Amino acid sequence: MIEEKLKEITLIIAELEYLKADLISIMNNESSYFKNVVENSSSFYRIYRNSYKLFVIELSKIIDSKEHFSLLSLVNYMILHRKTIVWKGEEIQIERLESNKEEIIKIQDLHLKDIKDLRDKFYAHTDKNRHEIEITFTLNQGWEILKELRNLFEEIVFKLNNQRITLSVSSNLINEMVLLQRYKMIESVIKGHPNIGELQPIRDIMQGKRKE
Repeated sequence: MIEEKLKEITLIIAELEYLKADLISIMNNESSYFKNVVENSSSFYRIYRNSYKLFVIELSKIIDSKEHFSLLSLVNYMILHRKTIVWKGEEIQIERLESNKEEIIKIQDLHLKDIKDLRDKFYAHTDKNRHEIEITFTLNQGWEILKELRNLFEEIVFKLNNQRITLSVSSNLINEMVLLQRYKMIESVIKGHPNIGELQPIRDIMQGKRKE
């Protein structure tokens, strides 16, 4: 039972970290690629919009106590079965588990309503009165919530399995957008170059005429 919860929560948090990394890459308006690539791309806007939706949906899964694989569900299970759990690391004392529970409930009380409103009335469904709903949730709040919950979960995994895990990730989108920026720079050079013959191999690559 507890291993199943650990596995599912690990997958959810990992997905949230990937979504966060991608969103930060797209939102980075101080980067060299932002103006040339992101601002001029409807595709990247769709990635941003859909990643935002998925981030909200996945975040609700680990915050909402009614979800089977929420972090609160895991902590409640550990409180109830603490004496029968096989601890491969140092056993978490009941005081620490109760403190973890309070931390999660505080996050839930502060943010769950906004997150559920976004999920249920904007993303999963289209409530006809959705634009009358005041939403204060921001992605920066989402990053902070994710950081708190990830740190708490990593501590639990370490004590349960004597295994340190790091679920934070960096985005591959950064490299992809840098490559796209270089492509646009090459395209600009070719357009203004008088000797097309010298640049024909590059043009062939850009036009998909040259194979590996």
